[in-house]
Amino acid sequence: VGVADGGWGWGGAFLDFNNDGYQDIVMTNGIDLPTTTTDDHFNLQRMRLWKNLGAGFNGKTKEVSQELGMNSTKQGRGLLKWDFDDDGDMDVVVCNNVGPAEIYENLGGNEVNFWIKVKVMHRW
Repeated sequence: VGVADGGWGWGGAFLDFNNDGYQDIVMTNGIDLPTTTTDDHFNLQRMRLWKNLGAGFNGKTKEVSQELGMNSTKQGRGLLKWDFDDDGDMDVVVCNNVGPAEIYENLGGNEVNFWIKVKVMHRW
Protein backbone atom coordinates (compact mmCIF):
# COMPACT_ATOMS: atom_id res chain seq x y z
CA VAL A 1 0.00 0.00 0.00
CA GLY A 2 2.95 2.33 0.55
CA VAL A 3 2.26 3.15 4.21
CA ALA A 4 5.72 2.56 5.63
CA ASP A 5 5.66 4.50 8.91
CA GLY A 6 2.45 5.84 10.38
CA GLY A 7 3.98 6.63 13.75
CA TRP A 8 2.28 6.01 17.10
CA GLY A 9 -1.27 5.80 15.76
CA TRP A 10 -4.50 6.21 17.68
CA GLY A 11 -7.39 7.02 15.38
CA GLY A 12 -7.58 6.06 11.75
CA ALA A 13 -10.12 5.65 8.98
CA PHE A 14 -10.57 4.90 5.33
CA LEU A 15 -12.22 7.75 3.45
CA ASP A 16 -12.37 9.08 -0.09
CA PHE A 17 -11.15 12.61 0.65
CA ASN A 18 -10.97 13.73 -2.98
CA ASN A 19 -14.11 11.95 -4.26
CA ASP A 20 -12.21 10.04 -6.93
CA GLY A 21 -13.80 6.70 -6.04
CA TYR A 22 -10.70 5.30 -4.26
CA GLN A 23 -10.39 4.88 -0.49
CA ASP A 24 -7.63 6.94 1.12
CA ILE A 25 -6.26 6.55 4.68
CA VAL A 26 -6.19 9.19 7.43
CA MET A 27 -4.55 8.70 10.83
CA THR A 28 -3.82 10.73 13.96
CA ASN A 29 -0.65 10.17 15.99
CA GLY A 30 1.51 11.03 18.97
CA ILE A 31 2.24 9.96 22.52
CA ASP A 32 3.89 11.56 25.51
CA LEU A 33 5.00 9.09 28.17
CA PRO A 34 7.69 9.43 30.82
CA THR A 35 9.81 7.12 28.66
CA THR A 36 9.49 9.19 25.45
CA THR A 37 12.25 11.65 24.69
CA THR A 38 12.90 14.33 22.12
CA ASP A 39 15.12 11.75 20.40
CA ASP A 40 12.27 9.36 19.57
CA HIS A 41 9.92 12.19 18.49
CA PHE A 42 6.75 10.27 19.38
CA ASN A 43 5.39 13.41 21.04
CA LEU A 44 5.87 15.46 17.84
CA GLN A 45 4.27 13.10 15.34
CA ARG A 46 1.73 14.71 13.06
CA MET A 47 -1.43 13.54 11.40
CA ARG A 48 -1.08 11.50 8.23
CA LEU A 49 -3.20 11.32 5.09
CA TRP A 50 -2.31 8.81 2.41
CA LYS A 51 -3.91 9.47 -0.98
CA ASN A 52 -4.79 6.35 -2.95
CA LEU A 53 -3.14 6.81 -6.36
CA GLY A 54 -5.94 4.89 -8.05
CA ALA A 55 -6.21 2.56 -11.01
CA GLY A 56 -2.94 1.40 -12.49
CA PHE A 57 -1.00 1.94 -9.25
CA ASN A 58 -1.99 -1.39 -7.61
CA GLY A 59 -3.25 0.20 -4.39
CA LYS A 60 -0.20 2.41 -3.86
CA THR A 61 -0.55 5.61 -1.83
CA LYS A 62 1.21 8.96 -1.43
CA GLU A 63 1.44 10.81 1.90
CA VAL A 64 -0.15 14.26 1.33
CA SER A 65 -1.00 15.62 4.80
CA GLN A 66 1.65 18.37 4.78
CA GLU A 67 0.55 19.82 1.45
CA LEU A 68 -3.09 19.83 2.61
CA GLY A 69 -2.38 21.50 5.96
CA MET A 70 -3.12 18.43 8.09
CA ASN A 71 0.09 18.70 10.10
CA SER A 72 -1.05 18.94 13.72
CA THR A 73 1.29 17.58 16.41
CA LYS A 74 -1.25 17.85 19.26
CA GLN A 75 -1.21 14.10 20.00
CA GLY A 76 -4.52 13.09 18.47
CA ARG A 77 -6.44 10.38 20.29
CA GLY A 78 -9.57 9.95 18.23
CA LEU A 79 -10.65 10.64 14.68
CA LEU A 80 -14.06 10.97 13.05
CA LYS A 81 -14.75 11.21 9.34
CA TRP A 82 -17.95 13.08 8.62
CA ASP A 83 -19.37 15.38 5.97
CA PHE A 84 -20.27 18.00 8.59
CA ASP A 85 -20.90 20.78 6.07
CA ASP A 86 -23.09 18.51 3.89
CA ASP A 87 -21.27 19.32 0.65
CA GLY A 88 -20.49 15.77 -0.47
CA ASP A 89 -16.88 15.44 0.64
CA MET A 90 -15.50 13.93 3.84
CA ASP A 91 -14.32 16.26 6.58
CA VAL A 92 -12.25 15.11 9.58
CA VAL A 93 -12.64 15.85 13.30
CA VAL A 94 -9.73 15.03 15.62
CA CYS A 95 -9.87 14.85 19.43
CA ASN A 96 -6.46 15.74 20.86
CA ASN A 97 -4.65 14.92 24.07
CA VAL A 98 -2.72 18.22 24.01
CA GLY A 99 -5.04 21.02 22.93
CA PRO A 100 -8.60 21.39 21.71
CA ALA A 101 -10.32 19.28 19.08
CA GLU A 102 -9.62 20.22 15.47
CA ILE A 103 -11.94 20.21 12.48
CA TYR A 104 -10.43 19.80 9.03
CA GLU A 105 -12.98 21.02 6.51
CA ASN A 106 -12.52 19.51 3.09
CA LEU A 107 -12.79 22.42 0.64
CA GLY A 108 -11.72 20.54 -2.44
CA GLY A 109 -12.46 17.33 -4.13
CA ASN A 110 -12.96 16.08 -7.59
CA GLU A 111 -15.33 17.39 -10.23
CA VAL A 112 -16.74 13.87 -10.67
CA ASN A 113 -18.16 13.70 -7.10
CA PHE A 114 -19.01 10.07 -6.35
CA TRP A 115 -21.73 10.76 -3.77
CA ILE A 116 -25.46 11.02 -3.47
CA LYS A 117 -27.68 12.90 -1.03
CA VAL A 118 -30.93 11.32 0.14
CA LYS A 119 -33.76 13.05 1.99
CA VAL A 120 -36.08 10.68 3.84
CA MET A 121 -39.70 11.80 3.49
CA HIS A 122 -41.62 9.11 5.39
CA ARG A 123 -42.11 9.44 9.15
CA TRP A 124 -42.40 6.34 11.32
